[in-house]
Amino acid sequence: MKLKIIFLVTGFLFILNAFSAVKTISQIPNQREINNLWVSDPQGILSREEVLKIDAKVKKIESVTSYEIAVVIFDELYEGVDPFDFGLELFNTWGIGKSATNNGLLIMVLTDQRNLTFVTGTGTENILTDAMTYDIGNAEMKPHFKNGDYAKGILQGLDVIGEIFEGNDELYSESTSRRKYGFFYMIFGVYLVFLAIHILLYTISIIRTVTQKDLHQKYIILEKRHRPYKAFALPIPFAFLHFVNKYLLNKWRNTVRFSEKNGEIMHKLTEEEEDEFLTDGQITEEIVKSIDYDVWVTQNHEDILILEYKNYKSNHSKCPKCRYKTYFKEYDITVRSATTHSSGTGERKYVCANCQHSKISTYTIPRIQESSSSSGGGGSSFGGGSSSGGGSSSGW
Repeated sequence: MKLKIIFLVTGFLFILNAFSAVKTISQIPNQREINNLWVSDPQGILSREEVLKIDAKVKKIESVTSYEIAVVIFDELYEGVDPFDFGLELFNTWGIGKSATNNGLLIMVLTDQRNLTFVTGTGTENILTDAMTYDIGNAEMKPHFKNGDYAKGILQGLDVIGEIFEGNDELYSESTSRRKYGFFYMIFGVYLVFLAIHILLYTISIIRTVTQKDLHQKYIILEKRHRPYKAFALPIPFAFLHFVNKYLLNKWRNTVRFSEKNGEIMHKLTEEEEDEFLTDGQITEEIVKSIDYDVWVTQNHEDILILEYKNYKSNHSKCPKCRYKTYFKEYDITVRSATTHSSGTGERKYVCANCQHSKISTYTIPRIQESSSSSGGGGSSFGGGSSSGGGSSSGW
């Protein structure tokens, strides 16, 4: 009789456990959609105060770093369901993380099954590596889980993860340092490649100027190579190239020229004198500083040479009507502001400083996207991130 009772009780408990064990992701409520909480505790393992404390920690990390973290805690999964596979499916179903960066993280704790699973988004796994999630779980979280203090373990793990997302981690410095130095070496390598290419192009330009007889063409060829040097901070060993360029450009622009018509010496006119030989459009180009002109003439003006020197920093473009480089954007204004419910309208006006030709065009301003990190009541959801399988899963 006693043996029958034992079998009945055991069978009842087995059936009860089978029904209570989680089998599908539909059994885990997405609290982000229900009440804007980042913690899902369907079986009430944590107290209300503990849930709110973890939720506040996760929201703070999201507001500072933009990383989205979902915390899920329940007893166990149905027999045969792998925790990591379940976590990965849950992650991608909920879309944890921003869609543009895939910067999500799922922390899933199975209390009766004694399992801790991390799933990282494709944009998170380079910052929080699989090895780091495993180490954080072992060092920061599982010791508290073994004592039944799940909230403390989760909070301590979140503290370390938050530091990593902010770039301030020292405890797990091996991976962090490797990332930092790796990034430095990558930038330095790109810089060296840029420098090598630019010096090669500069050398080619010098060779081309040597073979070029026309002084104006010499100037144009070298000036194209000179512009990037003005905008790029070169190291001291190469700084002399900037001064060499300036010397050569000044020399070639002001070297005395001889007429190709009669061989007479030509002299360069002043800014006031040269206006006599320029068109109204060319004078306007000089006024707006889009092109500077040099005018060389022989003694009796039998030969006139007009040379143009473009200002590549000018915000003027060629006018579609008069063809002079005197066309510019007069204004760009918002006619109707965009809202979270509708798009807006903007207006741009372009005008020519020479011929006064103008054009007004309108454009659409995209609708403002509502923030997914709002902490107010009411449901929102995760940002549409995805994971390709980064993370770790282990027991304690």
